[in-house]
Amino acid sequence: MTVVLPPECRKVTPALSPKPDRDMTQEEILNGWSADRTARNIGEYRRAACVAAVDAAK
Repeated sequence: MTVVLPPECRKVTPALSPKPDRDMTQEEILNGWSADRTARNIGEYRRAACVAAVDAAK
């Protein structure tokens, strides 16, 4: 069985917007800003690992 990934799977997840140019409360940083970045980085790691696994199986 051959698995073919769509081209979109090989695209790196875009970076998120930069941190705002203002002081953020600790709650904003923990619950919003850092959580978004953590989720993006975990998702990108998983995407890259899946692509690598499919490529290794060829």
